Amino acid sequence: MRIWIAGPIAWDSVLYINNLPATGGFTHAKKHEERPGGQALNIAVALKASGFETGLVGYVGNDLYGQQLIDFAKDNLSKVEIKVLPNPTPHVVVLVDATGERTMIGMEKSYFGEISLNLNEINSEDVVVWPIWREAFASDLEAVQAKGCRTIVGLGALNSGFSADIAIGSEWELPVDFDYLKYVAKFPRIIATNNNQGAVEYSKNGVEKVSSAAKEIIDTTGAGDAFLCGIIKGLIENRSSNESLEIASEWSALAIATTFSIPPRWI
Repeated sequence: MRIWIAGPIAWDSVLYINNLPATGGFTHAKKHEERPGGQALNIAVALKASGFETGLVGYVGNDLYGQQLIDFAKDNLSKVEIKVLPNPTPHVVVLVDATGERTMIGMEKSYFGEISLNLNEINSEDVVVWPIWREAFASDLEAVQAKGCRTIVGLGALNSGFSADIAIGSEWELPVDFDYLKYVAKFPRIIATNNNQGAVEYSKNGVEKVSSAAKEIIDTTGAGDAFLCGIIKGLIENRSSNESLEIASEWSALAIATTFSIPPRWI
């Protein structure tokens, strides 16, 4: 059994600042770091480090950042399906303020339509995850579901007309006037995170909440990715929804107590 993560691979330029400057203002970074990032890479590497067989599917550009990301992925994962496009590698500027909260600015055009699975590599017992949803992923979603795979998608898929075992993302991604009862037939578990407020899961059984387990906040960059890692771990291990949410909250807390884009391994 393998977990396939399909989605963004990016280079992160991280600046630690006291506060975001006002319009027209200026601030100076206390320190800055260059590091691998992107949701798909972050999740895949964290899961592999935690003992799960994991595959990564995505793209980079034909440049130095792209080669560094490919090398990093191959050093940390056994299955890597990365296309090299004649475009710049996705590059994100991450501003982390004194409270640990982060603001992210993407610098390059996205080409998510170029991300496609190698269906010959995927087996019925595998789990396939798209942390963010784009319509370009629809044919692959239907193909792996036909194989019998369990699937996880970003909340953007809720109004797509498709279905998945789990839809997950940030609360702000939920549809306007969200009524979970309209969606749980196609998405049995819908999970929305809300920064330091924890997360909520919606299902046919009702609403279940988990509080944030954070004790120390240094850098929230990998918080959502770590939370998704916990949900995936719970799914693979056949944990209850409550157990999965607790694991996800704890993993997120571990992530935000570090200065990395990639969540730490589960301990």
